Amino acid sequence: MAERQRVHNILKEQGYYYFTPDHLLVEVDSTNNGMVDLYLKMKDETPLAARKQYRMKNITLYPNYSLDNDSISRRGKPDTFQHVRIVDSTHKFRPSVLARSVFLKPDSLYTLSAHNTTLHRLTDLGTFKFVKGQFRPARGDSSKLNASFFLTPYPRRSLSAELRGTSKSNNFV
Repeated sequence: MAERQRVHNILKEQGYYYFTPDHLLVEVDSTNNGMVDLYLKMKDETPLAARKQYRMKNITLYPNYSLDNDSISRRGKPDTFQHVRIVDSTHKFRPSVLARSVFLKPDSLYTLSAHNTTLHRLTDLGTFKFVKGQFRPARGDSSKLNASFFLTPYPRRSLSAELRGTSKSNNFV
């Protein structure tokens, strides 16, 4: 099982987004005088999508995402900063900060490490309580993926302070 997981991780780093460890089969040959030979093979019924390398096409961030108003969160004209499309109609978040947190690049191979690093960096900003990534095949190009990251911000908090002073006739403050 560990070997299947290791091969799975290697293939995810090489762009095989839909590949899972269940697509691998270990064949055992025990006819070798007390020795055992193991052969790792891809199952015949592995879908075509799992056998294909994927490249990234569009990366879109939705920084005001909420499950309560899902369709409203996705509406708006995306602003493009560097290589990232950001749909933020309220302009609460700096596009440069969000774009620096994304490690997936258009026209690059999908890699699991870039995917995980992006999720960790967006979470580590401390601004979002939920970060969800979603990958879908791009329309018109079967070898490309569109990535969408749905970011649910923490509720805004405010802090106020009041300073009060008095003075008396005997010069005590």
